[in-house]
Amino acid sequence: MATRSTGLLLVLSYALPLVTWAECESLDLDGVSGLEASCPKEPACDDYLDCGSCVAAEACAWCASDQRCLEVSAIFTRECHGTTFDAPCPTTWVPETRVVGDFILEPDGLFGGGQLHSSGTAFELVVSDEIIKLGSASDVSVAAGEVEGVNAAGGALILEAGSGDELQGGGGDMSFSAGSGAGYRFVEKNGVAGTVQVAGGAAFWGDANLFWVSAGTSEGPVSEAPMII
Repeated sequence: MATRSTGLLLVLSYALPLVTWAECESLDLDGVSGLEASCPKEPACDDYLDCGSCVAAEACAWCASDQRCLEVSAIFTRECHGTTFDAPCPTTWVPETRVVGDFILEPDGLFGGGQLHSSGTAFELVVSDEIIKLGSASDVSVAAGEVEGVNAAGGALILEAGSGDELQGGGGDMSFSAGSGAGYRFVEKNGVAGTVQVAGGAAFWGDANLFWVSAGTSEGPVSEAPMII
């Protein structure tokens, strides 16, 4: 009997790592002499230290923001970002920062600062003491606010270049231009350049307003600038 038990122990010691936890639990190990008839404890989700082994385990999911393996039920009850449930695992994870309420960026009284730099693979936003720069990956839309109410006007959109207030200071230029087109010779309607369209507002049962363009004026002996269209 002892020899039989020893032989069975050897068989099980090699066989158990090759079966799943469910299959191990289904084995009939009762009555085996000289053997603690129990399967090893199945690892908890917390025991897995990487995404690959975590998602391979049943009922486990990888929380990238915490860099932890959690039970699927726990994923939905905590603040977890970048959750992975199945393979393959992503090679990188970009965290997100969400601000609820006001976001105030201001300079330090002694060291300055307060600048904003944001960039991605195809966009860029810079707000600093020297420049405000916006580079978009696609369209750029700027709109003033709409107002609902009797005799209420919508928000104004004002684009104004800076002035040179000191002696011999010049005013800043303002330039509007559409995008260029690039095509091939002898091909019609190919690579058409962008269109510049400026129009006054439309009125519904009211008076349409003017579209006004004027050249700059001079308050000194220098002649006024001509308007060229």
